[in-house]
Amino acid sequence: MLQQTASEIVTDPRKYLTLVYGIAGVGKTEFAAQIPGHYFFCTEAGIEGVRIFGDPILSWGDFLDKCDEIVAAKNAGWKDSEGKMLREILTIVIDTYENLYGYAGTWICNNTTFPEKGVQQKFKRIEDVPYGKGYKRTNELLLEKLNKLMLCGFGVLVISHSKERPVTWRGQDFQAYGPKLPPSAADGIIDACGAVSFFNTEETTSKDAEGVIAKVEEGRYMYWQNSFLIRAKHRLPGFPAKLPLPRGLGYQTYLDAFEKTLRNEESGKASTDNVNGG
Repeated sequence: MLQQTASEIVTDPRKYLTLVYGIAGVGKTEFAAQIPGHYFFCTEAGIEGVRIFGDPILSWGDFLDKCDEIVAAKNAGWKDSEGKMLREILTIVIDTYENLYGYAGTWICNNTTFPEKGVQQKFKRIEDVPYGKGYKRTNELLLEKLNKLMLCGFGVLVISHSKERPVTWRGQDFQAYGPKLPPSAADGIIDACGAVSFFNTEETTSKDAEGVIAKVEEGRYMYWQNSFLIRAKHRLPGFPAKLPLPRGLGYQTYLDAFEKTLRNEESGKASTDNVNGG
């Protein structure tokens, strides 16, 4: 039967495909660990100081097996084979996406051939595949799997380190920021996401009476809207461009802003509907 009712607007940010990237130690993993119902796919060390639910993922095969295990648990009503209740998982956290991208690329190199000078052959590294076809296949493989997880009802949050690149504008030099991924991979995951944020610290530089230069951290922030120097976005209209990132309360700060923006959006829509209807 064809669906006769419109889908509901996603009101839970945990159901988004979200990318968070930033400098090391800024609080990306801490932010994700505060999400109720999270489950980490840990592709690297560095979570020792954060309490999480999750497992190490050391290969593309590990990733596929864990996805299958989680989907099976959901389909079983979050019960194990003995009927014991399991903790419900709502958001899968991939920490980090660039490592998972590497696993996928290695799997493709081991299992796929590409044409070169009319001959099908394998390549040892995905970056060696001619004309960027290796990157394209890796993007397709990863995004296809993330899309399936979303269709199964999970939110997915992917974490990446940041990469700086110099930019000159009107004679001034700046640093632009994006995820630490090949350009096509960065474009692919950003396009697929409903929300992308850059996490960073803001610092001031001062010089004392003896000429010693010191940097002082002013605060940590999350940036949720695109700018000349930052790749970011949010599909919820009117979402703030910048939010504080307090330790231990980063996700709650984001959630509060999401709920407030959603209320404002619904209120504005209701007002417009009343005007048009009147």
